[in-house]
Amino acid sequence: LSISGTTHPSKGNDEAKRALIPTITHSGVLEYVCRWHRMPQAILATGSVTKAPAPWHQAVTDCRPVNVYAFSWKIKYITVADICLMLRPCSLMTVLDLRAAYHLVRFGGCTGLAQIVARWVTNHDGKGYRRSRFRRAGCGPGDCTGLCDKSMLAICVEGHVGRFACAPFGHKVSNTGLAILTDAVVEWVSRWLEINSGAYVDDFLNALDVHLHEICKGLEGRCPTGCAAAEAGQPKFDAMDQMMSDCALTFSTKGDMTLSQRHLFIGIIFDTHQGRMFVTAEKLAK
Repeated sequence: LSISGTTHPSKGNDEAKRALIPTITHSGVLEYVCRWHRMPQAILATGSVTKAPAPWHQAVTDCRPVNVYAFSWKIKYITVADICLMLRPCSLMTVLDLRAAYHLVRFGGCTGLAQIVARWVTNHDGKGYRRSRFRRAGCGPGDCTGLCDKSMLAICVEGHVGRFACAPFGHKVSNTGLAILTDAVVEWVSRWLEINSGAYVDDFLNALDVHLHEICKGLEGRCPTGCAAAEAGQPKFDAMDQMMSDCALTFSTKGDMTLSQRHLFIGIIFDTHQGRMFVTAEKLAK
């Protein structure tokens, strides 16, 4: 058993612990390690940072000690030039932000096989327990060989140890698994819905072409061509939302699903009506 690094001072934040511990344990992100289970190979330094939306805190782990054992897979990026190739004059856009995106990438553990496991969870009134069945990918704390990703990624809070069942933020290859999911979404909406789409980590920019026409006042100025395109294109975006909902790809409140010709994406404002890009004051300050 190795304790990696020094715990972040924020770990002593009782408010953060009350907000985060139920969230990450009940969601299945962590697998609880009981006293009679084999301890993970590495317990990482942990802490929290303030972040919107609720519960207003985000758990952070120091993955640097175990990243030295991970393969140097390339991280996929999207550039401003790539985005500009997606957009045409007066294109209609939406911006989506996946909720807990890295946690969508589940570790296969030692076996890689999915299992149905029963466990006891708190009942609705909080005064007892009920038996619940859930699907677990790969090994659990009780049958792990100690040679998989789960065994190398654990945290300890108030003496309780939990293994990550999903990719945590900061792990060297977390982005690669997420990119496979986002690429599939981009390919599907581009092919079947004819929506131009691009993704950067967990953020999506989707654009619908508008027929070329004379200079207008834009969608806000009630341009007839733009309004007709918005009315005809809304079912396509609704179909995309339904597909992602069916695949359990939920959105956070940071995104803006409103059809518009001006949107903020990765810190840059894209305005297809004016044909310009603007840098936000926050980006300039950095």
